[in-house]
Amino acid sequence: LDNRFYENAVVFDTNGAGSALLGVAQSGPPDEGDATRALAISPDGRTIVACNIVSGNVAILDAATETVRAYVDTGVRVWDAAITPDGAWAVVTNTDGNSVTVIDLATDTAAVTLNVPTRPTEVEISPDGQFAYVTTIAGTERLARIALNGAASAVVGSVPTGQLGTLQYTYGVSSGIA
Repeated sequence: LDNRFYENAVVFDTNGAGSALLGVAQSGPPDEGDATRALAISPDGRTIVACNIVSGNVAILDAATETVRAYVDTGVRVWDAAITPDGAWAVVTNTDGNSVTVIDLATDTAAVTLNVPTRPTEVEISPDGQFAYVTTIAGTERLARIALNGAASAVVGSVPTGQLGTLQYTYGVSSGIA
């Protein structure tokens, strides 16, 4: 049972060199929001994206009604989110999934999930909403640049940064982006 970071039952084949992961199943009810780690608030203050590190999803909240509009599965160990200045898109980092998910906030669905090297952690969006910048840690410290265009969003480059930090058991990092 993996109850440290997730709520899963994990099955392994332990046959020496042929050992393998056979499967993973949730041990709790679906569409839950456990261990919210970070929030992103739309510029108009109406939408909140809550990163649920244990559930591997985000909750999209309506701030006026104080209700959950939707849960969107994003990836393993959801770490951070940012919302574009026009409120159309959210960008979410999935640290242990080595990916970034772009969410369409008009439909509350994942538009695209992009591979990003080694543990994407923090995300900021350019003032014009054209690009997301994502830090990666614990191996290939880089700053990835993502061109935001809905389902056609793409990683368009990255630069090495030097040591940005490491994951800690308290879910912290030792650096940031602004």
